[in-house]
Amino acid sequence: MQLPASPDSTMANVSTIIQLISAVVAAATTIVLAFLTRRYVKLTGEMVSEMRLSRDPSVYVDLEFLSDHEGRLVIGNSGLSPAKNTRFHVEEIIPWGTLKLKEIMVIKKGINLLIPERRLIYGVEGWDWDKIQKDGGVVKIKVTFENENGKKFENKFSFDLSQYEDIHFESFRNPVKDMAASLKKLANKY
Repeated sequence: MQLPASPDSTMANVSTIIQLISAVVAAATTIVLAFLTRRYVKLTGEMVSEMRLSRDPSVYVDLEFLSDHEGRLVIGNSGLSPAKNTRFHVEEIIPWGTLKLKEIMVIKKGINLLIPERRLIYGVEGWDWDKIQKDGGVVKIKVTFENENGKKFENKFSFDLSQYEDIHFESFRNPVKDMAASLKKLANKY
């Protein structure tokens, strides 16, 4: 026959069981918190990397056409920091009339400093659409530049001018500038 357990030993057993359960819960919670903290640190690191990338300069080149023989070379920095030592390497197979794109001074010499959100616009003209359609008209431009810390970047652009032949020139117009010009003309009238 077994003797009933004393109240003190029952309380000790209950206390031990509660402590054991508490220790298991605390250990499990610590493991979960460690996992979540690790994940949070990783995501924060990725966010910091993305923020740094978004602060880098981003130099782009575009061609805009105003008429059959008049166009613009647009060079801009869409990044959040200045681009330094911007240089251009141009490969072109275009039947130009009097001027080749790689003969424009900015293409030859480059740009020492291009501030954020700046667009520089240069006139280009003199191509022959008939020859472009017949012989092709491809321009490849490689742009190299640096950020403020000297980190180097490279962007490549390729323009197949035969795709622009029948384009409406209004595609490249800026309605805000057109409105400003109209208002200025109207103001000068009175």
